[in-house]
Amino acid sequence: MGKVIFIGNYPPPFSGQSIAFKTLVDGYSIKSKDFFVINTIEKVGKRGVVYRIFDYIGVIFRLLYLLLSKKVDTVYHIVSSNKNGFIRDFVVINISYFFRKKVVLHSHNGNYDQFYDSCSDSLKKTIFKTIHRANIIILLSRKLRNTFYFIKNDSKFAYVNNGLPIDRPKVLDKRKEEVFSILYLSNLIESKGYLDVINAAILMKKLKILTKFHFHFAGDFMLNPSQDKSYKSIKEASQLFLDLIEDNKLSEYITYHGIVQGEKKNNLLHNADVFLLPTYYNVEAQPLTIIEAIAYGCAIFATNFRGIPEMLIDGHNGKYVDANSPSDIAEKLSYLNRADIQEYSIYSTDLFDKNFTKEKHISNMLNLIGL
Repeated sequence: MGKVIFIGNYPPPFSGQSIAFKTLVDGYSIKSKDFFVINTIEKVGKRGVVYRIFDYIGVIFRLLYLLLSKKVDTVYHIVSSNKNGFIRDFVVINISYFFRKKVVLHSHNGNYDQFYDSCSDSLKKTIFKTIHRANIIILLSRKLRNTFYFIKNDSKFAYVNNGLPIDRPKVLDKRKEEVFSILYLSNLIESKGYLDVINAAILMKKLKILTKFHFHFAGDFMLNPSQDKSYKSIKEASQLFLDLIEDNKLSEYITYHGIVQGEKKNNLLHNADVFLLPTYYNVEAQPLTIIEAIAYGCAIFATNFRGIPEMLIDGHNGKYVDANSPSDIAEKLSYLNRADIQEYSIYSTDLFDKNFTKEKHISNMLNLIGL
């Protein structure tokens, strides 16, 4: 059997996509050594157009070298969902097709349809022709099938849930304390809803129910200019976050942990009663942080958005909350009790074991790639 070229973002920096890519490569390496990795992550500190062009050229030359010098059978490539990324995707896919290789595309974003719809008619034709050359297009959820609605051939698509790169804890017993621990663990992007969480806490204080809760935030401040409304820089975002806490006297109810990894991250998940992510982030697909949360037996409170319904079964392991609605978050949290937390926790871990383990993910991916 021929070799495989894996093309994608390899950490660091760490993101859901880069972690998933590393998990796949590591899983493949256990079964076979016949593979190569082309890392498409941009070099730290080099964000300009010129550097990005050189990065893209480097990816293409590395691909050409491997196709010409090695007995490659399959090219696996994580596609982007913006015009700059499509330039690279266009070259990668068409070169691989020209060399008659099996092309496996993987989409980790939930907005390919929005990208496609924003393009001119001529570019749409190019996108269609390029994507159609793939042998397989892997999506994270059947809920995301419509993001490639312009590809009518359903047989081209396969669906593989993300998998957690670590084993879930064997012993989970959610605390019996009176105060509920609410965890927001994700990049602090406005459209992921972290400001809605703070505004929910402000409302809960006015309703005199905040004493039953403590909110934990963990993650890095990031921008999403296409959706940001409250600030224009990371410095402004961070300052707004701190000002909301100080001005509303919330410091005893909210803790910001910064960027967390390893044992600190595990402890936050282990101690959390509720994982809260009221996201409407335009690139959202199937958040890896929710998979981590169900592995740790958290109740999930999140929006009914993109691939989230496969990780949150409303009324069984948590509740849907409305996007852009601090009042709905406050109302749903106000009804929480310890019996619900225990029930939600058991359902979350069962759901994880059934659908989201590393072993299931890797097995399904390797079957599609051809190992």
